[in-house]
Amino acid sequence: ETAASENLTCERASLLRDYYSYLYGLPMKLRDPGTVMEPEVTRADFHGKEYLVIEVRYEPGTGSDTWRFYFDPVTSALGA
Repeated sequence: ETAASENLTCERASLLRDYYSYLYGLPMKLRDPGTVMEPEVTRADFHGKEYLVIEVRYEPGTGSDTWRFYFDPVTSALGA
């Protein structure tokens, strides 16, 4: 009953695993051919903390997504 009410299926577990594996690997996509980084780095406040923001697009044939990567301005760590 609990599994059914919470949508806990093998298919959903596989979907979520694949999705989060993709997100985990996204920073490596900054070096892929076809990656287009906007030349301007902006600053943004996110949950009370300031980040450097880089917007990234991909050339046609590589992908159609647009992503914003948030980096700590002191350590350059990817924002969490």
